[in-house]
Amino acid sequence: MTHKSGGKLKTTIYRKSTDSGAVLNYSSAHPKAVYASIISTMFRRVRALCTEEVDRKAVQPEVKKRLQDSGYPVSLIKRQLRRVLVPTPRPNKEWIGTAVIPYKTGTSEVIRRTLNTANSRVAFQKGKTLRSVLVQLKDRLPVDRTRNCVYRIKCNDCTKVYIGQTARELHTRTGEHKRSINRPPRNIGEYQAIVDDSAMAGHALDTGHRIHLENVDILRRGLRFTPQRLVAEAVEIAKHPSVNRIEGVELASVWRAVLDDPNDMRWCAVISKMVWVKKYGIQAE
Repeated sequence: MTHKSGGKLKTTIYRKSTDSGAVLNYSSAHPKAVYASIISTMFRRVRALCTEEVDRKAVQPEVKKRLQDSGYPVSLIKRQLRRVLVPTPRPNKEWIGTAVIPYKTGTSEVIRRTLNTANSRVAFQKGKTLRSVLVQLKDRLPVDRTRNCVYRIKCNDCTKVYIGQTARELHTRTGEHKRSINRPPRNIGEYQAIVDDSAMAGHALDTGHRIHLENVDILRRGLRFTPQRLVAEAVEIAKHPSVNRIEGVELASVWRAVLDDPNDMRWCAVISKMVWVKKYGIQAE
């Protein structure tokens, strides 16, 4: 920063001696929009911090060299620089909603184009990293205190399972199952009420099998919205030999292959929004 005549200030780019000049490498697994945004941001910073055009032109070659050293194509650098110098206003578009999906090279772009044709905006979210897998900053809650999940209850005497979903703590829901199973019917009316209330209790009454309620498996977690849980439940019912009387939300078979990863349910946010908008004309939020 220097003083100019007339009481004005002149500013330009200053870099510390420890500045490495590192920029996100172009070969890394990120959406193309991220690289375009990095280029635009670097050139906008130059124009914002340099008060005189001569300083801006002097710094731009340095920025271009940093980007090229990190693998950025010259054509992309020039295109983004032109957009910074001659900005073009974007037309306002009304979207029915925004879907946030994990980024997978080649797949996510196809899904975005498909959703865009349905007037749904798409934002990408980074997938798993070594840090996210290996570093756990918080202690995990006990299984029976887990909320917003899809769970599986196994039968001790056959391969059948029950798939359920709950927003409450898991022990609350399994307690309801236990009361239904341990409540012997005194007449046909009570029997029918128990069967209608709990498919798992109906299976135990009809077969005499024992139900393993002490070791419930959590199949999906972190599903805060009911549509997400219902979609995840439908996927799991389709994948297991379940005693469930209904298959949950109607789900096209093409989505089941996409949702086959039990650790990544962010796709459910996309599909559940599409299902709810189509079926009820409302957004799943």
